[in-house]
Amino acid sequence: MLEDISGTAVVGFRAPSFSIVPGCEWALDILVEEGYLYDSSLFPVRRSGYGYASGSRDPHWLTRPSGRLRELPPATLRTLGWNLPAGGGAYLRIFPYRLVRDALADSERRGVAATLYVHPWEMDAEQPRLPVSLSARLRHYTGLHRAGPRLERLFSEFRFTAIREPHEVAAASGW
Repeated sequence: MLEDISGTAVVGFRAPSFSIVPGCEWALDILVEEGYLYDSSLFPVRRSGYGYASGSRDPHWLTRPSGRLRELPPATLRTLGWNLPAGGGAYLRIFPYRLVRDALADSERRGVAATLYVHPWEMDAEQPRLPVSLSARLRHYTGLHRAGPRLERLFSEFRFTAIREPHEVAAASGW
């Protein structure tokens, strides 16, 4: 449906809630078989419910039985031996701005692309509030008023591009 609407091939994937966790790597083989060039599902953090703590923080190739797939993990900041999540979503809205900025600056210093994601609904601070659990309410609605201004600030401090552009070139060249 997305390809029909956009007129462009969908070549990248991110699992809902970063649900490709250790033991579920078979899903990566399906992505390769379906023709995806890159994935951004392996979040290299320790967190209850998701995370791929042993994963690389930087873009890298995954070699799977079905072929190769470029992995573009969401940005993290390495501090005190831990990878702190900073790649977007609730982390962009709730964590201190400096954590996200420092994670992107760290990637820039190391010469690697940082992946930042934003859900479209995070741009609507006035969205209707649904009757959900306290934890879901906190995760979903906290900091909505910050998302837009923080993105604007990041856009003024860093250079961004669509995820597919540099990584399509990298995938085609074997990098």
